[in-house]
Amino acid sequence: MTRVLVFDGGTLLGDGLASILAGDAALHVDSIVYVDMATLLNTLQERRPDVIILTEESPLDAIRLLDLVEVMHTTERLRIMLIRYGDNTIDLYDKRQVMISQGYDVIDLIHSRPFTD
Repeated sequence: MTRVLVFDGGTLLGDGLASILAGDAALHVDSIVYVDMATLLNTLQERRPDVIILTEESPLDAIRLLDLVEVMHTTERLRIMLIRYGDNTIDLYDKRQVMISQGYDVIDLIHSRPFTD
């Protein structure tokens, strides 16, 4: 089962993503809202997600999260996705950008292996 952590500022977009993803039985989906850095690090270490999804309005920018993940020495399986709702794109940790046209495109990206082309 793929562990997905939706990291969001409590927006409708984050809630909607979590709801879409929860419909896939092969995914274990958790959502967290930023409280402080110590709580975030503790949550990441406890849950060890395979995929972290951020939205454009996440209170922590993607660069800062990538720095934190590097410090944690997580496995190479980790994928970070930044959802950009303004232009319907998803930035992947491996610096690719993918157009999306429907909600289930996000699920397809999570399931795609290997993480790099």
